Amino acid sequence: MYYLLVNVGNDSSVITAIKDREQYLFDKGYTAIVGLRDMYSEAYLAFSHAIDNSVIARFFDEHNRIIQSMSRPSEIHFVFSIMEIEAWILSMFSLFAKLERIPN
Repeated sequence: MYYLLVNVGNDSSVITAIKDREQYLFDKGYTAIVGLRDMYSEAYLAFSHAIDNSVIARFFDEHNRIIQSMSRPSEIHFVFSIMEIEAWILSMFSLFAKLERIPN
């Protein structure tokens, strides 16, 4: 299994980056695309400064609508993290290499 991690540098750019690159990635042999972004972002704060299920639902609906407009929506998945730690840990690929060398 091969995978590609791409840091697009901005939470609001993740879905756009997927849309812009989806055909290229599928043409190169990738079988799935998974987007990850922080739910609690500047765009979220424009609607609420607390956890609000209606705002979360709005984000889900908007991203799902965009994914459904893409060429292979069943192979494109989107995950929202909370408070970003999940997203930036994934971008630290060298951390996983170091952890693999730690004896049990």
